[in-house]
Amino acid sequence: MATDSDIPPPHIRANILRTAYYVTTNGLEAERVTMEFFAYDESFGFLSNSHPYHAYYKRELARAQAEPELANPPKLGLPNGMTLEKFNTMKLTAQFIAWYGNDYVEAMIDWHASMEKDFANKEDINNL
Repeated sequence: MATDSDIPPPHIRANILRTAYYVTTNGLEAERVTMEFFAYDESFGFLSNSHPYHAYYKRELARAQAEPELANPPKLGLPNGMTLEKFNTMKLTAQFIAWYGNDYVEAMIDWHASMEKDFANKEDINNL
């Protein structure tokens, strides 16, 4: 059973998971190439046998190899009729809302109201 000290911080854990699935998909040679490419990057130190998170990496690698369908998740496309430009605008708007909250939404509504556009209304804020 893993203890809290065995579990790496989120940014290292993300690298471990990506690497485990990459190695599962591309073979053990991919591990060696990754180790060479990131030799001086501390966030990939787990590839070394002596690293404290190497055991965690090996567990995740074994899990990825046991469930290879997880290594290749289905690709999601844009909804029908949505262009990449519209998607990027929607994504950027969501990021601003996440960062600034309802203040940003209210400012956008006020700005659009002043431009005489029917973008949204104040009731939409309550539905976020």
